[in-house]
Amino acid sequence: MRNPISTFLEVSPTLKDSIWSLLEQYDLPVVVKASVLGNSSQEVPSQVYEMGYELNEVEARREEYPLTLSYSNLLNVIIEKETDLSEYGRKFVGIFSFVHDQVYGPFSQRAYVDPVEKWQLVVAFL
Repeated sequence: MRNPISTFLEVSPTLKDSIWSLLEQYDLPVVVKASVLGNSSQEVPSQVYEMGYELNEVEARREEYPLTLSYSNLLNVIIEKETDLSEYGRKFVGIFSFVHDQVYGPFSQRAYVDPVEKWQLVVAFL
């Protein structure tokens, strides 16, 4: 679904902020906020990381990464269309952390059915 959305953003960039908002809400691969439960000091994330789970649990088991590639393509289109440079670094810090920690961190330990896909991931996230 992310590939058609990426294509549509090329035609109608006015929806970029709406799509970014949805990504932050459902896909953004960081824990945005933690809260404390009652008297316990245990912290609970207020947001689950969907793409981290997809990458590390679902795709890594299959050794194929089409969801992560489509995610990177969509992010690249959104970042390319960004016009407000005042918050540029802060707005995408969760994405940069995801790329550093989840994509490139365990990169050499991941298995790939298709070695070409391994390098497609590298290029897509660069």
